[in-house]
Amino acid sequence: MKASKNTNILTSIIPVHNIGERLKYLNSWIEEIQYHPIQLIIVHDSTDKNSDYELKKILNQYNFSNLIFLEGKYGNPGYARNAGFEAATCDWVAFWDSDDKPIMQTILNEINLASLKDDVLVGGFNTLNASNGDIYRINANNASLKSVCMNPGIWRMVFRKKILEDLKFTNLRMGEDQLFLSAMNFAQLNINYILKPFYEYTIEQKNQLTNTHDTLVDLREASTIILKHLKASNDKKVIFFDAFLIIRQQLTLIKMGDTYLRVKVIQFIITYFRNLNLTILISTISALKEILVNLKRHKLK
Repeated sequence: MKASKNTNILTSIIPVHNIGERLKYLNSWIEEIQYHPIQLIIVHDSTDKNSDYELKKILNQYNFSNLIFLEGKYGNPGYARNAGFEAATCDWVAFWDSDDKPIMQTILNEINLASLKDDVLVGGFNTLNASNGDIYRINANNASLKSVCMNPGIWRMVFRKKILEDLKFTNLRMGEDQLFLSAMNFAQLNINYILKPFYEYTIEQKNQLTNTHDTLVDLREASTIILKHLKASNDKKVIFFDAFLIIRQQLTLIKMGDTYLRVKVIQFIITYFRNLNLTILISTISALKEILVNLKRHKLK
């Protein structure tokens, strides 16, 4: 039986831009949507000529009542997601990428089992290496906030629509999902950690968003905005979560950035530690310790 728009329980929003030759993953599962209570909203940037033909060729095969196609000039994934959210009608919302694969039945099963108090479901995920086919599984380790800090991809999360009503994604091309989590005070939400994988995340693909200077500049801006949020909060969980995100982002800038951006990291650190209160200092040290322990653990494997 095909899903009816009246019985859909999950809206999934997928931005598509400049991913020509990488839509095979979307094509591999989109037909299943008609058999699931999922409202799928695909948002295509009309300036994208690279994947336009391939995407429309795929979508023209289907005519599901629970498949919505939006097209416009968005300029970035965040604004495309905002447009998709405006069309969302279900109680739960997910943000997936077009070059990955959701594990839909597991997600739907967990939504049906969710408590009324649950604000967000966080699942584990598999990483699929597109270059060699290797699969590596990552669970929601220890059912703790630290597991999200380590792997904060929003694609492994399912949100109650009502908690997102007043939120918007920014126009940043990198770090915008982490900024979104910070803005919603993610650490204060009622989080249900699911040890089963929700998602298959694809790595090592050609033409994926790379850590170029331009996108890394966006990541630096994300850190600056999150820092303002951190310093305005009095909640220890929020401060720890924001500090963790910032440290991860600064380490990425050190590792992937050019000389200019590495100098900017030093300037950012000076700004960060200026006028810190004791709570922020303790949370920052705790977050840094967790990151270093995790890095050492992975290095030893």
